Amino acid sequence: MVPLSFSSFLFSTAPGLADRHCFPAQDAYFAARYLLQEGGEKCEPALDAARDELDAAIDQAGICGCTDLIANLEQLRRIAGNDKQSCEDRSEALLDAKAQIEGTVRDCHY
Repeated sequence: MVPLSFSSFLFSTAPGLADRHCFPAQDAYFAARYLLQEGGEKCEPALDAARDELDAAIDQAGICGCTDLIANLEQLRRIAGNDKQSCEDRSEALLDAKAQIEGTVRDCHY
């Protein structure tokens, strides 16, 4: 395991490496989107599975050290867990965040 201070230095001086390092977080978000898209009429089970993927995405964002990405994913996780909104509205919010997550991963280290 690379010490945090060294990895922070490495990724701050090599933005291309940092960007690739954040792709696991983006991939976990895409896994959550896929579960929602394929969930069909079974919204709640798909949303439950998507929340697990969002948790994984947050963990991965923590590893790559992108605070904006962590904040965006945590917001999506809060939306996913908000039982006051319909399942369909929560799913739609998660699906609609694709460009935001992609942009955050791209911008985080550039």
